[in-house]
Amino acid sequence: MGPYPWEGVIGTLAGFWHMPPERFDAPAAREIQKLWENQAEQDLTLAEALRLCRRCQIARPFGQYDCESFIIIARDIVKPFLGQMSAALAAAVITIVGDYVRGSGDELEMQQTLNLILEKFYATAD
Repeated sequence: MGPYPWEGVIGTLAGFWHMPPERFDAPAAREIQKLWENQAEQDLTLAEALRLCRRCQIARPFGQYDCESFIIIARDIVKPFLGQMSAALAAAVITIVGDYVRGSGDELEMQQTLNLILEKFYATAD
């Protein structure tokens, strides 16, 4: 996940809850950490990165202290692709990405959104 090391995920939580990072070390979190770090060593497609964020978010590895860390990361991942979109379309994409990672959006909707993102992004690159 390149610029999103596990320490950044924990840092987001620690900052949100105003607690030391050690507070978020639990067995469930360690399992998700392994998954995150194993995937981070690979070059992921945009779709794969968003699926990883979804899997981690749905797992709720931090129990009562879960927040939208993985949703925030997913939105950050897609932001560079939104530059040439209208503000309304970019806001819709951000919402769809958040819903998908949260678990309330489905795979087909996300794939259609990714197709739109990439179509708009590469249309402006020509």
